[in-house]
Amino acid sequence: MAEVGNDGRTKNYEKAYRRALISGYLQIGMTMAVQVAVVPLYLESLGHYQFGVLVILLSFLTYAAIGNMWVAAGATRLLGECHARGETERFLLGFAVAKWFSAGYATVLSLAAALLALLLWIPPPE
Repeated sequence: MAEVGNDGRTKNYEKAYRRALISGYLQIGMTMAVQVAVVPLYLESLGHYQFGVLVILLSFLTYAAIGNMWVAAGATRLLGECHARGETERFLLGFAVAKWFSAGYATVLSLAAALLALLLWIPPPE
C-alpha cells in the first residue's frame, strides 16, 4: 500500500514524477552529446557548404514541429473540455477537425521542406 504524503498525494506519484523529470533531463543531455559527436562526421561527409544547408533545413523542421505542438495542445484542451461536459458530437467534430488540420499542416510543411531542400541543395561554388 502506498504511503500518503502531507498534501494527500501518494509518494509513489512523487517518485514517478522525479523519475520522469530526471529521465527527461537525461534525454536532453544525451541528445546534446550525440549532436556534438556527429557534427564532425557531418562536416567530413557533407563539407561546410552542404552542412550549412542541412542546418538550415533542420532549423526549418524544428520551427515546424513547434507549430505542430501548438496545434496538438489546442486540440487537447478543446477535446478535454468537450469530454468533461459530455458534448459527444462536439468532441467528434473537434477530433475530426484537429485530425484533418494536422494532416494538412504536415502535408504543406513536408512539401515546403522538400522544395526548400531542392532549392538549397545546390553544389557549392567552385
